[in-house]
Amino acid sequence: AYDMFYLSNYGYRNETFDAYKAALMDGGLDVEYIILDPLGQLVKYLFENDKIGQEDAREVLLKAMELADHNIANNDTYGQYYESGKAIMENHIKPVELDIFDCAYFKDKLLPEYRANPDSLDVLRRVYNQLVNQGCDPEDPDLANVKADYEALASEINAQREADFLANNPGVAARRLYDEGDFEGAIAKYEEAIEKETDDAKKAEYYFGIASIQFRKMDQYSSARSNARKAADLKDDWGRPYMLIGDMYASTSSSCGNDGYSRGLAVLAAIDKYAYARSIDEEVAAEASEKIGLYNGSIPTKEDVFMRGKQGATERVGCWIGETVKVRYQ
Repeated sequence: AYDMFYLSNYGYRNETFDAYKAALMDGGLDVEYIILDPLGQLVKYLFENDKIGQEDAREVLLKAMELADHNIANNDTYGQYYESGKAIMENHIKPVELDIFDCAYFKDKLLPEYRANPDSLDVLRRVYNQLVNQGCDPEDPDLANVKADYEALASEINAQREADFLANNPGVAARRLYDEGDFEGAIAKYEEAIEKETDDAKKAEYYFGIASIQFRKMDQYSSARSNARKAADLKDDWGRPYMLIGDMYASTSSSCGNDGYSRGLAVLAAIDKYAYARSIDEEVAAEASEKIGLYNGSIPTKEDVFMRGKQGATERVGCWIGETVKVRYQ
């Protein structure tokens, strides 16, 4: 068989394959290791060219692997040559391996790799997918174990990656906590983000996030206004913090005083913030104009202003607002 492959015109023909098959069947576990390399080349060629079928290819290759494994384990003199020959043979047949062998073969080949690398996500994924692609039943206990270990490891790795990501990105963590309803936790994460951040524009976003939570979710108006002002100081021509302060004033105006005039002054303070936001930031201009139009009907009446002799005067708004406004009327 060796001579037919290397020293004659029979190299890649069925007669040569038959000779190798006969050598394996007759020689058993005593066939020389030199059979392995050319046999791999021959089977690949003949199978790819439809000159031998799956059954013949599988039978001969399994017999050759049995020969190699026996001598690797028991042949002190030539065991290393059988090991090298088997590796070369397997490399030759790699392009046709999936078409020749069945599930049992790949389980014998791949499961030891899985057991040797239980902490490798890539190994677990590849072993499982290749076994399934080779026709193994996903409900097979061995495959079920590989899948369960893969999912557990993937979950653990993803959880650690997520934890590392959030630890390094406290601003993202803050938004997650906000979505979960943990407003105090979100503020704490925004504060952590501010400590780590060197970009003033990003710091401004974090201060604005804190201010929004304190106002809309926690009714902490003074603290919210303070943080909104910090946000505005860090980012030029940004109208959104002033819009937020305007919303604070407007939403609390009904509790700022015992009469319509006093409450109207709080609305004037809100309108002043909307107007300023509109003057510096085109992105909020339309929204600011809409809110100014909405609240114009709640500023002091002409009668109230003239009755108090406050036309054109400046007044200090009561309650927590404490702003000074120029008195106008409807």
